[in-house]
Amino acid sequence: MKYNDTRHEFKYVLNQFQARSIESFVRKIGLQRDESQNGSYPVTSLYFDTPTLEDYYDKLAGLKYRKKLRTRVYENRFENNKNKIWLEIKEKHDMNINKTRCAISIDVLQKLLDKDVVGFSSAASSQENEFLKRFAYLYWSKGYRPHIIVRYNRKAYVDRFFSSIRLTFDSDLETCTWNNFKYNNAIMTPVQQHAVIMEIKFHTAMPWWFREIARHYGLARQAISKYTTAADIINSVNSLPR
Repeated sequence: MKYNDTRHEFKYVLNQFQARSIESFVRKIGLQRDESQNGSYPVTSLYFDTPTLEDYYDKLAGLKYRKKLRTRVYENRFENNKNKIWLEIKEKHDMNINKTRCAISIDVLQKLLDKDVVGFSSAASSQENEFLKRFAYLYWSKGYRPHIIVRYNRKAYVDRFFSSIRLTFDSDLETCTWNNFKYNNAIMTPVQQHAVIMEIKFHTAMPWWFREIARHYGLARQAISKYTTAADIINSVNSLPR
């Protein structure tokens, strides 16, 4: 199953008091918790990058077009949901975000991690899945490899009248290298401890109530990336290639 979505995503870094206050406000105006994931849930992402960390440095350079390749599960570990792991390509074209993703099994993911080109390509062909073929082409042609794990807890709210509008609050960010996560069940390192990253996601116009939130709290949009922020934490221990 493949999903494709193009939208705007604006991010803001809050303290915990601001986050609680804004959550209270949006509930009062009728936004509802996204119950499809039981309201609050863990998100664990494995980010891939090239040997020279092309995607990391493209973000630092602020290029108008950039991308991220990752796999994601809505659990604390990939083994906890073996049949619905999301493989994603997330692209930014100036102000527009396009996310294409496909649900795969842990067996297909393992073929990717094991550098089993034939096995992964066979899985893509058997599903007649153009997304998997594109992912495989990018991954193998540029030498992508597993880089870091980013994990956090998410609360999500949706507008009951405009289902495409989504407000999320991500907290308890933590990270580690993929090897530590895979082999050592590593203790994760906190990222921006006590901070909450709020994202408003919409397709056309920003909703009026969010403009009111930004005005009331004096919020300024920030070009923050969980991936690059976590990679900087890893870099403080192990130097990244340049």
